[in-house]
Amino acid sequence: MYSAIENLTVESERLMIRPVLNTDLRAIYDMHCVDEVNRYLPYNTWQDWDAAKDWFARVQHRRLEESAQQYVLERLRDKKVIGSCLVFNFNDVDKSLEFGYVLSKEVWGQGYMIEAMTELLATLKFKPGVKSVRACIERENLASFGLLNKLGFNKTSVKIEDGGTQLDVYHLAL
Repeated sequence: MYSAIENLTVESERLMIRPVLNTDLRAIYDMHCVDEVNRYLPYNTWQDWDAAKDWFARVQHRRLEESAQQYVLERLRDKKVIGSCLVFNFNDVDKSLEFGYVLSKEVWGQGYMIEAMTELLATLKFKPGVKSVRACIERENLASFGLLNKLGFNKTSVKIEDGGTQLDVYHLAL
């Protein structure tokens, strides 16, 4: 299933969704240095450049393993990276995958994430072997709840992560 998304590039009205490059790391770093941006992410706010380098090394490793692909959301008008998304947890049995996303605080509320995820899901719909998409969010993450609702996802279960964090699991059949 990884081969279906490995080099995926998607363009929307205002954005290019493409695999993250080393040259994107400064913009990714600037985004993840903000506590509010990282509030619902599975890692801490980045405090130094080493956190960014470690993150990128994990991205590269997961690519080599074919276990995940990390993308950036690049604004077309100025080529600025304003967010990212991740496709991971491929399940060949039920032909599903999981996705996550993050957006720079400076562009919250401008419709970029709904635009990006609408185009990404529309593209995934036509990829061989992809029948559904999952997303797991914390119940307090109202922005993600609203996004998933607008995209047509349905809550299907709840899972408890290590440490006791409760996540609502959403699915969308493609």
